Amino acid sequence: MPTTLQCDVDFYNMVYEVLRSSRADDDCRRTQDRQTFACRQWIAPLPADGVPAASAFQEVECRDISTGGFSYVSAAVPSCEKLSVRLGKAEGWVFLTAGVVHCRPCDTDDGPAFLIGCKFLGRVGS
Repeated sequence: MPTTLQCDVDFYNMVYEVLRSSRADDDCRRTQDRQTFACRQWIAPLPADGVPAASAFQEVECRDISTGGFSYVSAAVPSCEKLSVRLGKAEGWVFLTAGVVHCRPCDTDDGPAFLIGCKFLGRVGS
């Protein structure tokens, strides 16, 4: 039977491996570095036909962006799982589709809100 000291060593080694594995899993979730992207852009729920009406877009405050996704702040949790995203400026809009990955409470200058993390799914012709 192992001594108590050896049991403690084995236990802490196991905990270390679990923590190391969970950190590796977190690192794998986001493969691209996100850059600060503090500007206002436009999103709309993505309808079944993939083309939202122009009036469906609402302006949101973006937080960060990468080649894989972006995040934005909203007063409410999104009512859909997929979004149409309009990025850029009027002379060169880029239309993408994105899936909501997470919604987390956050504080803003205007009070409590939600940080919505999204993963880009594809590009849509404009």
